[in-house]
Amino acid sequence: MTSSDNGTPAAAALQLNVAAPPPPLPLEIARRNLRIVVLFAIVDGMDVALLPATFRALEAAFALSTSNLATIAAAQGFGLAFGAPFWGVLADNGVSLKLLMAVGSLSWCSILIVLSLTSSFPIMVFLRFVNGCCLSMYAPVIQSIVAESTEPNERGTEFGRIEFWRHCLGNFGAMLVCTSMSNRVIFGMMGWRVAFLSVAFFAMGLTAIILSFFKEQPREWKPDQISILPELRRLYSFLCIGSYRIVILQGMFQEMSFGAMQFLAMYFQYLGLPDAQAGFAAAMYQFSRGLGYFGGGTIGDVLAKWSPHHGRTFAAQLSCILSLPLVWLLFHVIGDNVPAIVVVVFTLGLVSVWPKTACNKPILIDVVPDGCIASATAWDRTIEGGVGHTVGPHAMALICTVVYGYNPTDVQVSDLTVADQMTNMRALASSLFLVVCLCKSSCCLIYCLLHHTYKQDLMTADNKYSASLRDGKLPTEATPFNKEKNAKEV
Repeated sequence: MTSSDNGTPAAAALQLNVAAPPPPLPLEIARRNLRIVVLFAIVDGMDVALLPATFRALEAAFALSTSNLATIAAAQGFGLAFGAPFWGVLADNGVSLKLLMAVGSLSWCSILIVLSLTSSFPIMVFLRFVNGCCLSMYAPVIQSIVAESTEPNERGTEFGRIEFWRHCLGNFGAMLVCTSMSNRVIFGMMGWRVAFLSVAFFAMGLTAIILSFFKEQPREWKPDQISILPELRRLYSFLCIGSYRIVILQGMFQEMSFGAMQFLAMYFQYLGLPDAQAGFAAAMYQFSRGLGYFGGGTIGDVLAKWSPHHGRTFAAQLSCILSLPLVWLLFHVIGDNVPAIVVVVFTLGLVSVWPKTACNKPILIDVVPDGCIASATAWDRTIEGGVGHTVGPHAMALICTVVYGYNPTDVQVSDLTVADQMTNMRALASSLFLVVCLCKSSCCLIYCLLHHTYKQDLMTADNKYSASLRDGKLPTEATPFNKEKNAKEV
């Protein structure tokens, strides 16, 4: 086997020893499983949104600085990165996806209950790290289920549908409700503690649903493959694929921008909006991101039909370009005009997230071996999340404090002087604008490389799969949807 034209050693990927994919499920069961995946995504979205929704409440309750808040966010982000390969290895080597999902949701429930009861900053940081480790199972497990249950030309739409519900119901609902109640006292408890307990209750119910209704075929258990050295070899093989490297590189900058935007609700509060309005504006951003993921997946599928080797990349680059003027309007033009804020954040969320479902996720499935999808996704999330969620919030906090003069405070915004409030508001606005614009511009430039690598990587993957199967079909064609279609044709 010779190296590809773009320098990708095709033989490296072929050396991967992977578990055989399980036989496809009947169409009806596969679709029911995908509906349970949507519920899983919704609760995951609620858990993820809890932290940015309560930033201002935590700052006031415990006199935390922006660096402290960034540390909490980075701890959860690092946990998301650190835990992903572990879940990916288990999923790729035969552990039941049903069991992994149930363990994940039960872990979210337990950790949120403990978080709701603590008042210690070090304990919060540790628990957020553990919570991130448990949340990190979402990407590799969902990627595996979608790959096994959908046709290749529908994956962008299916990923978009899952992310739509994750953001439009999970993120949106948590951001809207938790921000508005975070500074209140409810049943003798601070509102942010009640919010954590409420999401824990939903996670407990999700565990029962998964154990009762999710069905899967037996998977080939390969415990001999679960060790550090083979997994590092696997990572090296993934990194030999040019398109995989590019997706990871741009993903770092994409995650930095999303990490910085965790301060959006806090910015609205310093802008002078009441907690309910600030929560609504930030929630609209999350809601529109869900629509954007769904729309982006559909746009990516359409453009892929128009240009199989360039369409998905064009969709991602268009998203980056359209985001730049919207960020400028949001932080430097419209001020505290609530209707204008809602329109701009809605549009920004709508267009800024296309790369994930239009380009990155479908391309990742296309260029890596079929039995390694969970591990490839996990390492992608590890590297992207480890850099993005760590650097993004800390870069935002550092620029905000050192460059623009943000002053942490332990009093409510309404009790600050106008000068102090305006200083903090302008510092947050300038920092957010700078970080997001730099990251989006970098992503657009990096995607240019994908126009060169994707075609060759796709051809290499097609030849590799065809050579390894007796019937000459790609593994991704053996889905319950195609099985049903073929049965009807007979």
